[in-house]
Amino acid sequence: FEINLNKRQTCDIELILNGGFSPLQGFMTSTEYNAVVNDMQLPNGTIWPMPICLDISEEKALEIEKSGAKQIILRDGEYNPIALMDIEDLWKPNKALEADAVFGGDAEHPAIQYLNNSTANMYIGGTLHGFQLPPHYDYTSLRRTPQQVRELIAQKGWKKIVAFQTRNPMHRAHIELTKLALDSAPDMNLLIHPVVGMTKPGDIDHHTRVKCIHAVLPTYPQERTALSVLPLAMRMGGPREAIWHCLIRKNYGVTHFILGRDHAGPGSNSKGEDFYGPYDARDAAVAAADKTGINCLSYEMMVYSPDCDLYYPTNAVPEGKKTLKLSGTEVRRRLKTGEEIPDWFSYPAVVDILREAHPPNYKKGLTIFFTGLSGSGKSTIANALCEKLMELQNRRVSILDGDYIRKMIS
Repeated sequence: FEINLNKRQTCDIELILNGGFSPLQGFMTSTEYNAVVNDMQLPNGTIWPMPICLDISEEKALEIEKSGAKQIILRDGEYNPIALMDIEDLWKPNKALEADAVFGGDAEHPAIQYLNNSTANMYIGGTLHGFQLPPHYDYTSLRRTPQQVRELIAQKGWKKIVAFQTRNPMHRAHIELTKLALDSAPDMNLLIHPVVGMTKPGDIDHHTRVKCIHAVLPTYPQERTALSVLPLAMRMGGPREAIWHCLIRKNYGVTHFILGRDHAGPGSNSKGEDFYGPYDARDAAVAAADKTGINCLSYEMMVYSPDCDLYYPTNAVPEGKKTLKLSGTEVRRRLKTGEEIPDWFSYPAVVDILREAHPPNYKKGLTIFFTGLSGSGKSTIANALCEKLMELQNRRVSILDGDYIRKMIS
């Protein structure tokens, strides 16, 4: 038997096999799953907040049960064999309980929507025997495994390392926050560790985000800074996710982790109600630091003071100083309209990358597709529209006529 993994499952299996999800040795069994959902720990008492499960259809589960198979091959989206899994458990989870206990129960939460709409009804679990990690063709030099990051840290002789995770382009506030963390100790070093797996639907793609990071790397002390990417499928799970991120970073060999406002939070629902409080995730990770073994560097939101031309955490702004900030929603709106994004918010090189990747609407192409019966006037209308568009504006307009194409290739 074989299972073809989807994108989230492929991200999960990579981090199981490379040790990023240690101590997990495979997809969870029902005993592990229930302990994690109910008590946020594995059956042996080790803290682990996030269910890592392999879902399959009820039809597939029935086939496997009837066959008596003991192992199953797991393949990625390109049909590469990734691992052999021992079939140790097969069960139907209580999705409502999982949604409520792990993510808070709001049906609009992205992880709950995924659970209800994209996750099959049966889970299958067992130990993995890896063949290979899922192949990647981008940023291969930055896709370091936990062992490779630990080796890099050892080569550099670093003893204190703070990791910074981001699913957004790095703007000035992120940069000032990470430099604040660097300044927390003279021997502190920084691992910029962006997610390149799955993030919140609608986020800026990881290629653009990594390019933005490359653009700002020269502003850091080179001997104290490193960049590596993380193939994580985020769940946007707020408090549980923040603790999960700490455990992952411990596996990568870092000693400290930066936590700020709304870490791993998906924002708000359609009623404008936040899924989590602004510092729920940060505070949960700080409270669990003794169990995770990671020192949490917790910060308030960073804001810009034009009076001082400096960024401050909101709880450290000098009295009487004016502050400015731009929301992510406002930045995305300005990218769409082509409006200015000020230098105090982001470096010009970063804005240039974002504008190239996400041009304003007036610079985007547009396709108008005419369909209808033969002789219904499609070509006539298309030609008329083309001429009128050329009259009204200066952008190039091309027509691809089916009759002409058929003549050319016949």
